[in-house]
Amino acid sequence: MSLPNPPLGRLEVESDDAVAVGIKRKIDRHLIPWFFSLGVTCYLDRTNLAFAAVQLSKELGLSCATYGLGAGLFFLGYSFQVPSNMMLARFGAPRWLSFTVIVWGCVAMAFSGTSGTVMFLTLRVALGLAECGTFPGIWTHLSHFYTARELGAAYASVTTSTALAQVIGAPLAAFILSLNGLLGFAGWQWLFLIEGLTTLIFGVLLRIFLAPSPREAACLTTSEQEWLQRRQDALPTASQDNSFAAQTRAVGRVLQNWRVFYMAGLWMTITQSMYGIIFFAPMMIHQIFANPTSDTIIELPATGAPASSEAPADLPTYGCSESGSSGGHSSTGAGVALLAMVPFAAAAGAMLINAKLSETANERHYHAGVPILLGSFFMALSPLALRYIAPIAAFLSLVCAAAFVWAFHAPFMSWPAVFLRGQEAATGFAVINSIGSIGGFIGPFLLGVLADKGNGSYDLAMFVLAGMLALGGVGIILFPDGGNGGVFWRSGY
Repeated sequence: MSLPNPPLGRLEVESDDAVAVGIKRKIDRHLIPWFFSLGVTCYLDRTNLAFAAVQLSKELGLSCATYGLGAGLFFLGYSFQVPSNMMLARFGAPRWLSFTVIVWGCVAMAFSGTSGTVMFLTLRVALGLAECGTFPGIWTHLSHFYTARELGAAYASVTTSTALAQVIGAPLAAFILSLNGLLGFAGWQWLFLIEGLTTLIFGVLLRIFLAPSPREAACLTTSEQEWLQRRQDALPTASQDNSFAAQTRAVGRVLQNWRVFYMAGLWMTITQSMYGIIFFAPMMIHQIFANPTSDTIIELPATGAPASSEAPADLPTYGCSESGSSGGHSSTGAGVALLAMVPFAAAAGAMLINAKLSETANERHYHAGVPILLGSFFMALSPLALRYIAPIAAFLSLVCAAAFVWAFHAPFMSWPAVFLRGQEAATGFAVINSIGSIGGFIGPFLLGVLADKGNGSYDLAMFVLAGMLALGGVGIILFPDGGNGGVFWRSGY
């Protein structure tokens, strides 16, 4: 007989509910906007490459495979999250996060001077190194203010930025790219310069205003600060020892926990599709609505769905350089960039809704696994809908795929706080994210290679990524988390 599902977390200190709710509301108003903005900034600098792709690829002569390699190489540097999280524990979130933000702002600006393939690939690795501690650092700092049960919804509120950054970035990129030729700079150069400078300024502000701990949160009264600090110190996940020796011991214990590697493997399978969508969504959308008889970069398959007799003049052609296998070129405009907002707007809404449902139901396996399985279905459906139904059906399938794939974040990412304690939970999150980031390399690179081999068609790549999502969804449902342990596992396995 299976045991009941364990709670997502519990308060270890008795308190008046009204006081707890009031303090949480104040903390939400302080931390969530700062970390949401940090997440948006991070993803804008990480993924503005997708919007600069056409102009940049044409100017540097990048094939789809080389562009995909550059998009994926970011995650080589991004995998160094455990050392970064150890530095955050040593110096505190305001100092360490602001330092890394300023560094990556400078790297982002350096992209404007990219003059060749080697420099392009090198800067992508450097950007990954600069950004690697961002989300583990956010998770760790949130865990200092929230219980395990509250952490999932709080983190989901922050990580909606990963989807909304694309919604914000699309019209912003369309406007900045329209500055092409201003003061002698290309539109893609303005994109990197403006967004990099904005990041640098944000890093300075983060150092000044972010609360280092509950006891130093200016948004709370003195009595509220003490109450929250006592509550957090009494939680089983609390850890007061941030010494290097303690962190090293925590790393050692985490690396002996097979559940960490199980979650890392699941995250790796899912990030392949997530980052494939992020970096190639504009090109996929163009393929969906492109006129195959026009001089486009990405050609539709011969049996593709019918297209309109003439593509709109302001709808840009998204694809890789004319030196790539797809051939042709065109300038970047607003049409596809604006259409690219839709999948990510849906993804942001799905994240928030599923986070609330998971918290209310006090359940993770199905709230994380089922959305991934549905994402797999719609990912595979999109190219089939383009071929046999209509472009709008293919586009809506892509929107649904993005929404379901992103929806799993809150229940999944709050899991380390269930089976790990103290510094181990923060370290475990960083290990999971580091290993999982390999998928961020595989997904875009695989899409680029298969697109080149398929003469610009993403059909095969989407089927492959759908298969990886299906594998991840089943793995989540079966995950033995140490509580009821998944559908076919008993506690203690």
